[in-house]
Amino acid sequence: MTTLLWIGSIRTSTVGMVIVLLTTAIARRDRNALLAAPAYFLGFESAWQGTNAVLAILGFGYAEADFGWISSGIGWVLAAWFVGVRPSLPIAGLAAILWAVWLATGFHSNAPHPSSIDWTAEVLNELAKTTWGLAYLVPIVRAKRAAGFPLRPATHE
Repeated sequence: MTTLLWIGSIRTSTVGMVIVLLTTAIARRDRNALLAAPAYFLGFESAWQGTNAVLAILGFGYAEADFGWISSGIGWVLAAWFVGVRPSLPIAGLAAILWAVWLATGFHSNAPHPSSIDWTAEVLNELAKTTWGLAYLVPIVRAKRAAGFPLRPATHE
């Protein structure tokens, strides 16, 4: 069962959300929205690695953080932000609340390919990650569609 949750060390749900974000950006003909996929993926990984680094310092994390993930995540989120691809703040706030609940109840058990699965932690992980992705997806869907092809920037409000 656990092999269905991951493609390599990346969760299947993460790959699915990246595909949804890319497909939506292309369907909307919005080249700037293409940055939402790496901003979502690398931003989430950056937050996960950063949280894990703090937990490792406190004695609760399972490994040291990869600061390459953290810096590239911050870079992609900022690049997307500067071209106008920004997450919905209310939805991002909900993701932060889910993240806090996940952190309090089982974040430490979400190592890639664990020997046993904490299903509560898995559900909270998926809820936080999906909500994080929706925070990027909703503004893309709400933006005025870009005219013409090739891809042009849409109007993000």
